[in-house]
Amino acid sequence: MQGTIKQWIRILLTTILVWSSCSLWAEELKVLVESYNTVSLQGDMTDDLLVSYTQSHNFKSRVTAGDSITLSISNLPRAVVHSITLSMHSNKSSGAGDLYLTLGDSIVWEIVDSKFSDWTDNAFYCTEYIDITKTFDTAVPLNDLYMKIKGTVNSLYFASITISYSLLEPIPFAVHFDTHVDVSCASLVEQQAKQGVVLPTFEWSDAIWQFLGWTEHPYQTTTSLPTTYYPGTTYYPKRDVTLHALYTTAKQANDWLVQDTLYQSGEYVICSPWQLQLMAYGSVKDKLLYTNHCSMQLAEDSMVCLHATFLPMSNRYYIDFQNDSVTIRSMSDNSYIGYTSETGGLKNQKNKWGYMIAKHKSIFFHHHQTKDAGRYIYSHTDGSKFFFKDVRFQSVDNAIGLFLFRVEDLPYQEKKKQYTSYPLGYNALPTLSQPTIDFNQPISIYNLMGQCLYRGMWQHFHQTSGVVIVQQGHIAKRICLRDR
Repeated sequence: MQGTIKQWIRILLTTILVWSSCSLWAEELKVLVESYNTVSLQGDMTDDLLVSYTQSHNFKSRVTAGDSITLSISNLPRAVVHSITLSMHSNKSSGAGDLYLTLGDSIVWEIVDSKFSDWTDNAFYCTEYIDITKTFDTAVPLNDLYMKIKGTVNSLYFASITISYSLLEPIPFAVHFDTHVDVSCASLVEQQAKQGVVLPTFEWSDAIWQFLGWTEHPYQTTTSLPTTYYPGTTYYPKRDVTLHALYTTAKQANDWLVQDTLYQSGEYVICSPWQLQLMAYGSVKDKLLYTNHCSMQLAEDSMVCLHATFLPMSNRYYIDFQNDSVTIRSMSDNSYIGYTSETGGLKNQKNKWGYMIAKHKSIFFHHHQTKDAGRYIYSHTDGSKFFFKDVRFQSVDNAIGLFLFRVEDLPYQEKKKQYTSYPLGYNALPTLSQPTIDFNQPISIYNLMGQCLYRGMWQHFHQTSGVVIVQQGHIAKRICLRDR
């Protein structure tokens, strides 16, 4: 009886081993060469992958003597690899080279200066693509892949790579945070697999940048908003991952902008707490002076404006202060704000305006001023209109006029938004002359677009040209690879 049980156990174990290696249990990821610098992906797990492909020969897939191709794949799922298959061919009777392929820090396939016909048992010189396969007898973890094929004899051709793998049972993953500034943010770990973590906020800002959210890759300054995960939302990691803080120059709508009281020549926005247009009182109304409607709040020695909306160019004027007069020019069409006559309205005409400072350091523009009166841009008694009116000086002194705000001081949302992972800049980070990057420890390497090229040990990164960013912890540094 015991012998029968042992026999059934052996049969069951054998069946499990056979099925575990069967392709019905495996998934595949295929990378196909589309041109000398582009590839396409096929498979179920392609959404988050970062793939980089380069070749020194400008003819698609060709590797001649002295030429090479490189392929790197990162953000791969947690899995074990069954086999890796290359679709390749040679010339009719020649072709040789090297193959170097790593998964993470492990070299899993290496061929040194061999004839193509000797690469595997089923390889032979041919001009049609054949499969060159490496099968793994023991479980090999699927980590970031790096492959380089270098030609030594004309010619080799590479069309695709297929990775056969099986996903492992999910486990709780850790999420680390890189702020790229001198303040850290604690890591989080899922309490259960696939439960995700609630992303933390991170209180950091300076005169230019403020924290916005988290990204999966670091970015230099860009005007395109990257894929961003915001504080308070749930992030579902597919592996242990490091998220990078993203900062933006965009200020919020409740930023206060202090009025300008220096009254020097420059580009201004003219603001009023009452209405949008200052109209000419008179027979000619072909020109309007536009202002921005805004809420006002009294500060210690001036007024401040709560800036809530984008200001179009029609609201911006170049005001040229010269001694006791000014000229006012529209920035939208270079026309001037002038007047037709003593009793007329506004017109596109370069006239000199007088001005005076009134209550709360607001400003009035006037013309044809006399001893007791003048024509001012002035508020109607009900506070709903602005127009030219004959008024006496004491009335103007007690009235609130216009408020000037320099365009260069506008909140950042008035300008093109920018985003970065490096608010302090690369130059503010420690350099390699200070021994802060340990090249005997794992590093991350990015191109200048912020895309990850490689994660692992420095000595296993084999790109030899171009400029990359090497990152370790909070430290990042540009490196020219020809100097390595």
